[in-house]
Amino acid sequence: RVQPEVAVGSPTPRTAVAAVAFPKGSHELEWAGWPFSSYHKAVDLPDLRRLAACEKSWSSKADLSKSQAATWVELDEGERPYFWDAATGTTVFDLPSGTVAKWRAFKSNEHGRYYYENMETQKCVWEIPGLSRRGADDGVGEEAASERDWWLSPGSAAMAYGLKTQDSERYNGQVGQVLAIEGGHALLKLPDSLAGSILRLKPRFVRPLAKGTIVTLHGLSQTAALNGEVGTVDDVDHDQFRYRVKIRDGSLKSVKANKVIPQSRLWFLDLRASCSSLQWRYEQECTFVGSDGHHHQFRLHLPLEFEATHRESRDAVVAPKWPLIVYLHGNGGGSFLISSKRALRTVGLQFAASRFVIVSPVCDWSWRDIPRQWVTELVAELRTAGWIDHHRVYLTGCSMGGMGTWELSAARPDFYAAIAPVAAYHRAERTDHLAMRLRAMPVLAAHSNADGTCPMLEEEKLWQQLAEHGNKKLHISVGPYDHTSMFDRSYCESTALYEWLLMSSSG
Repeated sequence: RVQPEVAVGSPTPRTAVAAVAFPKGSHELEWAGWPFSSYHKAVDLPDLRRLAACEKSWSSKADLSKSQAATWVELDEGERPYFWDAATGTTVFDLPSGTVAKWRAFKSNEHGRYYYENMETQKCVWEIPGLSRRGADDGVGEEAASERDWWLSPGSAAMAYGLKTQDSERYNGQVGQVLAIEGGHALLKLPDSLAGSILRLKPRFVRPLAKGTIVTLHGLSQTAALNGEVGTVDDVDHDQFRYRVKIRDGSLKSVKANKVIPQSRLWFLDLRASCSSLQWRYEQECTFVGSDGHHHQFRLHLPLEFEATHRESRDAVVAPKWPLIVYLHGNGGGSFLISSKRALRTVGLQFAASRFVIVSPVCDWSWRDIPRQWVTELVAELRTAGWIDHHRVYLTGCSMGGMGTWELSAARPDFYAAIAPVAAYHRAERTDHLAMRLRAMPVLAAHSNADGTCPMLEEEKLWQQLAEHGNKKLHISVGPYDHTSMFDRSYCESTALYEWLLMSSSG
């Protein structure tokens, strides 16, 4: 291989609900299998036809017939090879049936820039010939990316910055490597844990890595022993196009921008570790690195048949995206799928495990505390993953987790399509704040009028404030149960809570 010469459950008896002054038009609801009396119609009842439509959209298979073999490029730089269509910007793990990649990408050792080998002729080129130069659609008045602008050079580590549209702003701060310059735009490949999505960005939306970014050193020749070392960016030398990296022994190393690989803040996450049936303690134990550098634990469960669905959808332009449930546990700890072995067989948990990505943060605060900011940062990171439907992110929790549901959703109501606090409580002095912040949020509050641990009387005040602030998407479900049985009643005995969540989308 020669480089180019030029280097460039059953219903229970009905119970009375406390007198909350709902707006006119409020009335009781009946859900099959839902063991609560429910009031205040807000969002439509679950409709199996609409639910089926949602499921269809998650795994829709778009036609790739317009893609041509001449523009498919094979890349093998992570745990799993993948393919990139240089004409459309599509990234897939498996090529469409009957398609063979014409090109294979390699990185220049000297410059860190990608070049391409024609697998038929073994000839190498810096650019794939015959590609139309795009960019007029969103690059009016935009400066072209110069190959002399080293921060945009292929192989360089950089981050997305300054994006403002509703669909793109979630990528701000995301790190990756510049694959190529196409039509005056930089192609920024995100880490593999985010499915290796490729962003096509105008030059002004690409910046050097921020201080504290986790990186791995690679491609060093004179100090090859440092290859594979993990460190954090300590400073940026804009004149010399270098990062100063602090490695684990505390020393500082100055390296070129194409000699570091930026890492995701999601660690030990394996997208191949899914199963076809719900199993006891099969959740992945993952780590999230917060902006303060501290490590936080969370558990992840991929939908049943996750890998099989993605494998079957290899012909799709866009890989399947799944709704996300973020579950906050109670004061006793635990995660969503380890309440008991018996619960795994219930209709509710089976439904959730087959239709959602489920993330259970290990809450490192007490029932008296406001939840910590790192959970919001974790959700922000997950919303950029190529396998998450960022329009269908839902927050729920029981007891202490219910309190966390109120607080975290009020902190970033734009992150969530709907919330479901179960057997919750809240700080009395924050009632008006929560109600104001959540006045437009779809809310399903499940509670017990016999709850002595988290008395319903206190929650009524928040429900009342939500109604007074104009929340027309508030739904309250009440039953006569012990506090400790509210998890099973809400999440296990029925699919109603999940179906209700799925009726809401932030898109």
